[in-house]
Amino acid sequence: MKFSRVSQTCVRCLFGALVFAAAFPGAIAQEIKVLSSRADSVSGGDAVIQVRIPSTVSVLQVAVLRNGVDVTSAFVATDTTTLQGLVSGLNIGLNVILATARSDGR
Repeated sequence: MKFSRVSQTCVRCLFGALVFAAAFPGAIAQEIKVLSSRADSVSGGDAVIQVRIPSTVSVLQVAVLRNGVDVTSAFVATDTTTLQGLVSGLNIGLNVILATARSDGR
């Protein structure tokens, strides 16, 4: 599987704590990062996460998934290309955060 240079730089595999799935099929995020702590030091089951998307995508078209569960409602748009939110329910160990296009077409 070959990824573009942009996609390769967006994948973050951080010490088994969080995997930011920017290069997976259907992913639209340019960058996903933890703002509340180091990504390898997330504790308490929650983290403030920022998702940056291309300017060609509306924030209204984005769905954010935590380990396959839709957590989009936890996010607010801070500008036209950035979503930020408190994601709860993180597991001890590996977690995957994925930003993708909404399947319902909104």
